[in-house]
Amino acid sequence: VTPEGAVAIVMASLGTLNAAKDELDFGSIDGRRNDSTITFTVTGDPVTFRRVTVSGDRFSERRGGTCQNTTIAVGDSCTVIIRFDARNNNLQTGTLTVNHNGTNGSTVLALLGQ
Repeated sequence: VTPEGAVAIVMASLGTLNAAKDELDFGSIDGRRNDSTITFTVTGDPVTFRRVTVSGDRFSERRGGTCQNTTIAVGDSCTVIIRFDARNNNLQTGTLTVNHNGTNGSTVLALLGQ
């Protein structure tokens, strides 16, 4: 209750997106393709995922992940599936960026493979 003419300010809390790992390392797969799944869980308040992007010449997002354009409730999780296409034995790097409305607005993981 506020006195007449007063303004009440309500601070909205933000959910937090937690990745199962800090990086996704495919290791050495000797010129083959490999898919790997990263799991994200939500704490605090629900988090709405806006966009998932992958950078790096040999990395791509695969269909079947559950994070893209959805809201995840507290305690629930979603997944992103990443493919690494080695093609040669050189070290490759990239990033997985998940944009969301939670704390910090985006979560970034390093992608590595050889």
